[in-house]
Amino acid sequence: MAKDVERKREEAFKLEANYTADNTYNFNGGIESGYAYLGMAQFCLGFDTEKAGWWNGGTFYLHATSTHGDSPSADLIGDVQVASNIEAGDHTFFQEFWFSQKLGQFEITAGLQDLNVEYANTEYAGEYLNSSFGIPPTISCNLPAPIFPLTALGASVKWSANDRFTVMAALYEGCSTGFDANPHNLKWNLDSKEGLLAISEVQLPVTLSGNLDGTYKMGFYHYFPSSGNGNTPAQQSKSIGYYFLGDQTLYQAEGHNRSLGFFTQLGIAPTKDNPVSFYIGTGINYYGVFNKDGDDVLGLAIAHAHMGVIKLDETAIELTYKCNVTNNIYLQPDFQYIVHPAGTDVELPAAKVGMIRLGITF
Repeated sequence: MAKDVERKREEAFKLEANYTADNTYNFNGGIESGYAYLGMAQFCLGFDTEKAGWWNGGTFYLHATSTHGDSPSADLIGDVQVASNIEAGDHTFFQEFWFSQKLGQFEITAGLQDLNVEYANTEYAGEYLNSSFGIPPTISCNLPAPIFPLTALGASVKWSANDRFTVMAALYEGCSTGFDANPHNLKWNLDSKEGLLAISEVQLPVTLSGNLDGTYKMGFYHYFPSSGNGNTPAQQSKSIGYYFLGDQTLYQAEGHNRSLGFFTQLGIAPTKDNPVSFYIGTGINYYGVFNKDGDDVLGLAIAHAHMGVIKLDETAIELTYKCNVTNNIYLQPDFQYIVHPAGTDVELPAAKVGMIRLGITF
């Protein structure tokens, strides 16, 4: 009996660790040619209260991150959308630390959260390395949103009415203390005077031709600025925005996992003076290029950001291939052609960027 209790307690804990490394080279264009290395280590710990024999439906979650290395977008490419989604400087910090409770059709989460884990993301776009395929730049470039690397306290509610319909809404601290004064993201301030970010999203699963699954999401957000003196446009005025995202399987082979998937992203930020007023992204992924089990993927995508200020629009075209070397190691060679990098005050020539990402899961 004692052994069974101990085994259940061990099953209640879920531990994960991984390391991601990007070897990046800007061949020409942008700010200047050159090589950059950047890495990210992550440690995640989950605790299930039901498996521990405490109560049903509860989960504690801790996610710590350490980023290090160079900054290719800032120093070599000059793009505003950021070519590598792990570029964050040299920091070691808590990215997430929250508690979640399921109550029937509802799930309530409170604590330090990354908005992009639940909101404004798509599965197929997540295969790419450019940051805009993770979250639209109408959010990441316009707002002090709680996304990687600097997250914030918040509360979120999810209602899953049935298998066909999900509604979510959240309220987050609107202006997190920066890394200079908050190096480990442990200084939290629940003061409405610091601003608030409200976001809501509706998710609708769709199945075509019997077995072609898709998910479509529509979202709205409203940023309420701090009452103090902000240092960025997003802090000085309120901002609203909308987004539409979709994943759709176009082809699924019978008898194995080869498939073809399509995604689309649309972001609109109509508020005056937003750095990015409009964004559209789209791409297509083929799974099972050399392996019928679908363990590798070849993808081509484009991300276009319309600058709301007097700048040329920025467009990133990304070609990527990801394959598993072993069960816990993958490689991802990647090429990006970035037209009009818009992250500086000068007009830059198109950048041709090559990357090789190495991922290790422990």
